Amino acid sequence: MILAGIDEAGLGPALGPLCVCRAAFRVPDATVLPSLWHLLENSVTAKKRKGDDRLLVADSKVAHKLGGVAGLEKTFFSFLSQLPDLAPVSREELLRLLNAGEAFDSLYEYPWYVDAVWDVPALVPVMELSDSSARLKVACAAAGVTVASLAADIALAGNLNRRFDMGLNKSEAVLERTGAHLVAIEESFPDEHVYVTVDKQGGRNDYLPFLSNLFPGAWIEEEAAGAELSAYTVRRRGGIFRMEFMPRADGQSFPVALASIMAKYLRECFMADLNRFFQKELPGLKPTAGYHGDAPRFLAEIESVLLTKRIDTRLLIRER
Repeated sequence: MILAGIDEAGLGPALGPLCVCRAAFRVPDATVLPSLWHLLENSVTAKKRKGDDRLLVADSKVAHKLGGVAGLEKTFFSFLSQLPDLAPVSREELLRLLNAGEAFDSLYEYPWYVDAVWDVPALVPVMELSDSSARLKVACAAAGVTVASLAADIALAGNLNRRFDMGLNKSEAVLERTGAHLVAIEESFPDEHVYVTVDKQGGRNDYLPFLSNLFPGAWIEEEAAGAELSAYTVRRRGGIFRMEFMPRADGQSFPVALASIMAKYLRECFMADLNRFFQKELPGLKPTAGYHGDAPRFLAEIESVLLTKRIDTRLLIRER
């Protein structure tokens, strides 16, 4: 049985990438869907308490507030280390591993990304990460759980603007990338029962037309289409493929929470590259997270750099 989750980071900001990630786990078959927080409770927790050294798997906003980028990285790389024959040591290797081809192929367009170097993992002491990974490995083995796949779809600002030029709005841009993850999950596990949870964005309740386009010819059963849950099942020869869309899913689904952490971590890394580039040109420049409340200040302060270096602002500023 496969439990998978999809979530995003960066839908709202004016600067920086949109990151949509997925996490999938293979778990023992059961009549009731298991909780990975329960199965892996010796190594993970949804609520961090003082003295608790387990990995925090929760809403990335909460995880980032409690542990910063280092906390996100510790969780992300501990799960990444569960994949076989894995030892990414650079940004390029990490993006390839996560199948983030679009972002990788576009880096040369962006002055702030093309020469950036990520020390992977950069912020977590080696022994601390090793201890976390080792504990997680033991917990997974005891519970019969394996990390089946981790992947990212990263849309840099220029790529997003090109999609907007074609008529997409922000919600549709996220849905397009969510769809790519759903197809990849369905194709990766054709002979197993698969349960996918997607963190719901915006007011859409009816996903049937979207899914019908994704899976032409498939018989899709609509089980719910409401504000709190939209659920659909495709019955295949190898088992059912069930998709649920719900708000605040990162608090209910472990794979969604991990996908949320992955997306937030990757976006933070790209934003750090962007900030470092402009801070090198303007020492003392206050960094930005890229959101609308601060982006105008940042853009006003870097205007001279944009003009001097003749930077195409469509690579920097998202038009929607």
